[in-house]
Amino acid sequence: MFYDRIEFLGEQKGEKGTNKYFRCQKCGNALILSEERIIYEVSAKLRLI
Repeated sequence: MFYDRIEFLGEQKGEKGTNKYFRCQKCGNALILSEERIIYEVSAKLRLI
């Protein structure tokens, strides 16, 4: 998914660097840029199984 409007939420110190947290203003998904430069996406929708 392409995110064109993201909001910086903050950062957290990791073992070697920092993790940066963002939120998409359009869909509400959270994006985490890890200290290893990997982007993780966390859905804003709750899914029940």
